[in-house]
Amino acid sequence: MTRELIAGVVSSLLAVLFVESYLRLRRGLSKRSLRLALGRPSSVAVVASVFPAKVESSSVPLMGTHDAYAMAHILTAYRAVGVQPSLVSASVLPDGLDDDLVCIGGPIVNSLTRAHMDLFCAPFRRVDAEDDGVLKPPVYRCGEHEFVDTRDRAWGFIVKLTPQLTGRVHTTLLVWGSGAVGTSGASYFLAELHRALPRSRRESFFVAVPVQRAVGYKGVSTAIVDLSADVWPGGGLAPPAGQVEPVTERAGHHDPYV
Repeated sequence: MTRELIAGVVSSLLAVLFVESYLRLRRGLSKRSLRLALGRPSSVAVVASVFPAKVESSSVPLMGTHDAYAMAHILTAYRAVGVQPSLVSASVLPDGLDDDLVCIGGPIVNSLTRAHMDLFCAPFRRVDAEDDGVLKPPVYRCGEHEFVDTRDRAWGFIVKLTPQLTGRVHTTLLVWGSGAVGTSGASYFLAELHRALPRSRRESFFVAVPVQRAVGYKGVSTAIVDLSADVWPGGGLAPPAGQVEPVTERAGHHDPYV
């Protein structure tokens, strides 16, 4: 009886030890995957978008609801790998940013996103008329792919620009969407489903993330569209000359389905 009791206790302890070891290994692999997706950062500046995009002396810069969701997921992701981000605004950028960068929000509301897209991701372009006075979602095209938000689906984009591409010392991430839901969906994907992203620290990537609106911004699909080869046909390893500079933001950012 005593021998059976001891055997049962030992079996229970071994089972607990096995489960705990498995959970630790899983957490470690998840953290490693996240660090690779983020570029193994040691310090990072998160550049928030502003609304209205054009800030006049009499206007107050604001952050939209879904951009706030996106910010929360981004901060959580970096804190999970032991990095405390600093926060800056796209409307008031400090001189000499010397950290990894994360730009939240698309080219319309974040000048630094637009500058990086123009310099390093030129094959991905907006193809609809921007100032025709009609409220409608923007249309983006890259290679054979076209992205436009509908009532059922939104699109988010995660762009990782490594030093091998930009010539900077640090990694830059652009996390945005063609509308507000796409931005928050892309941020959620980066924080929670990063294992589906390319895992090389030295590899730049550009992926499109579909979001099912009926489920909310967390209704992302792992059936992402990898646009990396379309955006950088040569592999994206030659750093262009010059330095990325913020550009004037475009006004009138709206998501007609929010």
